[in-house]
Amino acid sequence: MWNRLRTVTGALSGACALAVCGCAPDAMETPRQQQAPREAGAVARVPTLPPQRALGALQGRRLAQGAQARTDLGEVVEARWAPEAPACVSDEAFFAERAWPEALGSVCATCHTATGMARDSRLVFEGESAPNAMAINREIFEEIAWLDRAGTPLALLKPTGGANHGGGAVIAEGDSTWTVLEEAIGRVRQPTVCVAPPPDADDPLTDGVILADAEGTLRRAALQLAMRMPTEAEVAAVQARGMGALEGIMDRMMWEEGFYERVTTLFNDRLLTDKYLGGREAVNLLEANHWPNARWYTYEDAAERANGDVEFLDNAELLTNNSVARAPLDLIAWVLRHDLPFTEIVTADYAVLNPYSAFVYGVTDFERWDDHLDPHERQAVQIPGVPHAGVLTDPMFLNRYPTTETNRNRHRARIVYRYFLGLDLLTLSDRPLDPSSPVHNPTLNDPSCTVCHTIMDPVAGAFQNWNARGSYAPVDAWYGDMLAPGMGEWLVPYEAQPASLQWLGQQIAESPDFDWATAAFMLEQLTGHPIYSRPDVDDPNYDVALAAWRAQSAFLSRLAQEFRLNGHDLRLLIKSIVRSPWFRAVDVEAWVGDAPRAIFGDPRPLTPELLNARIKAVTGYPWRPNARSKDYLLDPDFYPVLYGGIDSDDVTERLTKLNGIMANIQQRMANAMPCASVARDFSLPAGDRLLFPHVEVYGDPADTPETAPDRIRDNMVHLFDRVLDERLPPDDPQIDRAVALFEDVWSIGQQLRADGQAERDLLWRCRATNDYYTQVYLGDDRRIYRDDDYLIRSWMAVLTYLLSDYRFTHH
Repeated sequence: MWNRLRTVTGALSGACALAVCGCAPDAMETPRQQQAPREAGAVARVPTLPPQRALGALQGRRLAQGAQARTDLGEVVEARWAPEAPACVSDEAFFAERAWPEALGSVCATCHTATGMARDSRLVFEGESAPNAMAINREIFEEIAWLDRAGTPLALLKPTGGANHGGGAVIAEGDSTWTVLEEAIGRVRQPTVCVAPPPDADDPLTDGVILADAEGTLRRAALQLAMRMPTEAEVAAVQARGMGALEGIMDRMMWEEGFYERVTTLFNDRLLTDKYLGGREAVNLLEANHWPNARWYTYEDAAERANGDVEFLDNAELLTNNSVARAPLDLIAWVLRHDLPFTEIVTADYAVLNPYSAFVYGVTDFERWDDHLDPHERQAVQIPGVPHAGVLTDPMFLNRYPTTETNRNRHRARIVYRYFLGLDLLTLSDRPLDPSSPVHNPTLNDPSCTVCHTIMDPVAGAFQNWNARGSYAPVDAWYGDMLAPGMGEWLVPYEAQPASLQWLGQQIAESPDFDWATAAFMLEQLTGHPIYSRPDVDDPNYDVALAAWRAQSAFLSRLAQEFRLNGHDLRLLIKSIVRSPWFRAVDVEAWVGDAPRAIFGDPRPLTPELLNARIKAVTGYPWRPNARSKDYLLDPDFYPVLYGGIDSDDVTERLTKLNGIMANIQQRMANAMPCASVARDFSLPAGDRLLFPHVEVYGDPADTPETAPDRIRDNMVHLFDRVLDERLPPDDPQIDRAVALFEDVWSIGQQLRADGQAERDLLWRCRATNDYYTQVYLGDDRRIYRDDDYLIRSWMAVLTYLLSDYRFTHH
C-alpha cells in the first residue's frame, strides 16, 4: 500500500475518459449511514445517532441542588457545552460525505480502481468494500492534494483536461464537482478544526513547554494507539510532511488489531469486568433458571457440537467463561470496528457474542456462524426476551456492580454517573449525618442526604427490572419510598417502564456530560495526566493548581464539544488529543508567571501492557521465561500487579508513581532483554536488523573501537533513536557517553582475554542458535554462540544502559 502511495506523484494521469467508462455509481454511504442487515429477533440493527435536545433544565436542576458543594461542576458544565454552537464539518466528515461521493468516488474512482479502466495508472483508489477503504482513500488523496503544476493543484488541473490527462476533461472549472474538489484540497493544505484549536507555541499555556516533533509524536501515537513502533514508511511520511502526514497515519493505525486490543484494555480499567476471566467465575454468576445453557459444555450434546474434536471439549469451559466475561468489552470493540457513534456503548439494542457466549444465552443455531468452534467470530445478537441497552444490561457489568435489598441499585447509579457522566456523587457532600434526626425517610427528606440521593435515586430506579445476579426480572412497581425512576427532572415514561435501561441509555447518550466524561477518560489514559479538580483556596500551591485546572478544563470543554459535533466519533477525539500539547509535551524549560509548566504533569511509568508492547516493538522479542511462556508483564503469576497494573478484582487502580519494586523490575528487564535480543539481532542480515544495522561482530576485521569507530558511533545514534526516541547528532555528549561505555566494556574484555579469564562462549540464554518461536536450528552462517572479541557483550552493556533510562519506561 505504501509503495503505491509513494508513486502517486503522477496522480490522475490515467488513460481513461469517464464518458467512455459509461458507469455512474450511486453516491457511497459512509459507515455511519449504512444499515446492517437484520435477522428477525436476532441480529440487531445499527442505530443512528439519537437526536440532540436542550439540556439546560437538567443542568439547572443539578446546579441548584449541588451548587454549594460543587461550584467547579457548574463552571465546567457551562464551559463545556454551548447548545447554540454552530454546526461544523470536520475534514474527515467532509471527505466521507462530500469529497468522496460527489467528486472522487463518483468521478475519479469510476476508472481509477484496481478493476477500473485506469487500473494500470499510478493512481489507484481502494475499492469501497475493502476494510477501512475510506481512511485509505483519504490518505491517497492527501498525497495528491499537495501536488502543483504551474501554480495550480494537479488534482484540479487533470480532471479539467490539463496536464495531459488521459481521460480528458471530466469536470468543468467552477461547477459543483470542481468546487467540492477545490475545498477538499484546501482542507488538506490547511486543516479545519471544528472548535478552538489546541494552544500553540504563542499561547501562554505552552510557553516553556518542549513539544515532541512530528516524528516523536508519531512514535508516541504508534505505541498508544497500535501498540507498536511506526513503520519506515510512516516515519518517512512525517519527515517529509510533518504533522500533516500524521492524520492519515493515525486513521490507518486505528483500524489495526492492536488498536482494538488497546481500547479494550483502557475500558477494562473502567468496567473491571476482566475480574471474571479464567476458571468458571463468569458462568457461575449466571442464574440457572434464566440461562439453562450456561454450562452447555457439560451436556451430552456438547460432543455432537465438537464433532469429535477432543481439544475443543477440553477448552470449551475456559473459552465459554472468558467469552461471557469479555462481552462488555467486545461490544465496545464492535462499536469501533463498525464505525458507530460511541454512544452506542450505552444504547445498543444487542449484545456482541461469539459462538460460545451465544450458546450460553440461548442462541443455539449453529448455522449463523461461519465456524461455530471459532471464539474470534462475533456477531451482534439480540438475546431473546432481553431489552438491551449496551453495557448497562450486560450480566457481567451488572454483577461487577451489584445491588442488594437495601442498596436498591444505588451503587449501579453511582457507577453510571461516575463512568458515563463524569460526576462522582461522593464529592457532592461531606454527608454530616445526625443519627438523632427525626426526619422520616432521610434519603427522600433530609437535605444532608438529598444532595446526593435526589440525583442518584432516579437512576437507581431505572435499573428496576434487573436483579442482583444481572438477570432481566421485570417488577410490577418500584419502591414508593424512593424517587420515581428517571434521570434529572425527566421520569421514565410509563410505556418505557419494561425497558427502562434503554430509556436511561438514550438520556446518557444525549447528555453533554457523556461527551465530557469520555473526553476526560481518554485524555487521562492516553497522556498519563490526571484529571484535575478545582483546588481549595487553602492549597499552598493554589495559583499553580488553579492554572492547571483552568487550562485542562478549557481543553476538555473543546474536546467534548468537538466529540458531539463529529457524531461521537472516538477516533476523531483521540486524534485531537494526540495533536494537542497535552499529548506532545516532553519537557519543561521555564516558568510562566506564577504557574510552572507542571500543569502538564510529571512523566508516568508506562502500564505493564504498554511497556510490554514497547519491549517487543523495540527489541523484536518479548520478555518472558521462554518462547512458550506468557510475557512477564502480562502473566498474573509474575509482574503485572507488582509493576503497578491491576487485576480488576482486588487491585483496581493503577500506580502512577514509581516505587522500589517497580524500579527493580525495570532493572531486571534491562539486564535480561539484551541477553535475549543482541545475538539474535546480529544473526540476521544487516538490512533486517532492528538494533544493529550499522555494525558487525564477526568479520575480518570485526567492528571494534579500533577498526570502525565511525560505524559504532552511527549505530549508537540509531539506538538512541530506536530505544529512546531521541534523534541526536553523532557528536552529541549523550552519544559520547554511550560510546565510552562500549569502549570501556570492550577494553575490560580484552584484558580478561589477555589474562585467560574471559569466557568465549555466551551463556546459553544469550545465544542465537535457533529460531526463537519455532526452535528450528539456524544455519551455520547465522548461528552465534561465541563472543571471541567481546563485542556482543559490549553491545549488551549499551542496550542495558538504554533500556534502564526512564525515557524508555515512562511516558
